[in-house]
Amino acid sequence: MIVNFTDAEREQFHDAVDKALFAFGADGQDLSYGFMLAVGNPVIEMEEFPIDPLVSACRAVPAGEWHDVCRDIVYRWAHGDDQRDWLTAQPFGDVAGALRPWLSDRRERPFTFDPDHPDQPWSVELLPDCWLSLFVQVPSLGEDLPEVPEFVPNKAVAAWGVSSDDLVDAVRARLRSLPSPTWESGVFADREGTSQAELWYLEQAVATDPIPAAWQFVLDEVAPRPLMPGTVITAPARQAILLSYPDPDLTFDQRRAVVDHVGDRMWGEYRESRVQAGSLQVGDDGLWHIIED
Repeated sequence: MIVNFTDAEREQFHDAVDKALFAFGADGQDLSYGFMLAVGNPVIEMEEFPIDPLVSACRAVPAGEWHDVCRDIVYRWAHGDDQRDWLTAQPFGDVAGALRPWLSDRRERPFTFDPDHPDQPWSVELLPDCWLSLFVQVPSLGEDLPEVPEFVPNKAVAAWGVSSDDLVDAVRARLRSLPSPTWESGVFADREGTSQAELWYLEQAVATDPIPAAWQFVLDEVAPRPLMPGTVITAPARQAILLSYPDPDLTFDQRRAVVDHVGDRMWGEYRESRVQAGSLQVGDDGLWHIIED
């Protein structure tokens, strides 16, 4: 709460906070007790922040520095600086169970600097144009401060001294600790309407924990039926996975045409959530192979 200010100081303080919030489109609020700010990566959430930390910080410096102090605090909150620093300071074993996967058709790059910069999200390319990053729901880092989701930065992975395989293993372990997904099935047609095939699918909101596309990491354990040679797998968006099992009444190309059509529709519908443009096939060796055009 804004107390122990003269009227002139209160107006000056209010102006300093409002200008700091203006940079994030959050100005014009009643600042008596706090304010709302859009925070988080990759999932952005509107959260309430207390005013007291800014009051205390401004009280510790001359009034001429209030604008800079408020700008720096709001910037750190809005950009997740404290969350990334917290992740970097934690031992890997303490956060491994909280790592959540985030898949995208491009490398995540929320900041303008080089993607290998210490503060950029760690990422690895799993398939051509299919990238994995990780994020954590970071706990409150101060009194009345909200929990905030934040990408695991490059500097945290460097500090942990772990490999990409270690991180993927941690993702798999967490997925195995969660309830198995509930699959649905339906009959879908190809683009021309000449063939129909049964598809099994997961389709849920992108805020779901985990994102549906992440179940690919343990798909052989949670699929509605065993993955056999000839099964077609695709995750066109974070919200969805599609499976097509071999059907004696359909050729592979007929089934693939149906999967491609439904996948293309989702690729267009979920434009901001794209994961992979192509499909995979379970081979006779039990491994997944990219289906070449």
